[in-house]
Amino acid sequence: MIIFLNIPFTTTRLRAGLTAALGADRCQFAKGEAHAKTLSMRAPKSDGHILVATMPLEAAVALADGGLITTFVGRPEPRLTAAWRAAIADPKHPDHADAHTFRIVEALAEARPFAARQNNLATKLLAPGGAPDGGAAVKALAAANTLVGWAAHPFAYADALERALKLPSGTLERGLFNAPLPTNADGPFGTLARTQNAADIALLKGLATASGGAPVFRP
Repeated sequence: MIIFLNIPFTTTRLRAGLTAALGADRCQFAKGEAHAKTLSMRAPKSDGHILVATMPLEAAVALADGGLITTFVGRPEPRLTAAWRAAIADPKHPDHADAHTFRIVEALAEARPFAARQNNLATKLLAPGGAPDGGAAVKALAAANTLVGWAAHPFAYADALERALKLPSGTLERGLFNAPLPTNADGPFGTLARTQNAADIALLKGLATASGGAPVFRP
């Protein structure tokens, strides 16, 4: 079993894409760390099965017990935009009221709760202790049995994940992890997103360096 450590809103089509490629019987989606533990005890141990969960890397390492952990790190601009749209659409979302009161650029500039929840989310999940530290996140990934993709090479990561899952070439949707920059990425929103997510940006740069020029990171 492969554990996919999902960084929320990095890709908005993950469930549909994996289910279409693998079938519902070969992929499971946990609602949290405790649910992931329950599902892992029932899941087949073969690499052709995947468990998708959002939890700290430290918890995933303990759960994987030496097995492969994979994740994909996207840029903050499209991830924040997707998270904001989800808040707008869901009346039960904790940021729903703010999303109908402020623009996303205002929520970031005024340090609304949305910003605290979403900024540097990748490093908070990957670095030890939940610290927003890109360098520490890279070191933690390098110390585990991981396969990591990042925003610069979404298609290469789809290919690598396909091979890890022992799928025939072309089974997994090529654009599953491709998240184009939003149209406002060059304006004030983009500036705030990059400034406030400096740790995640450092993580992206650190992965590119640690990979030694390869389009995916496999320590």
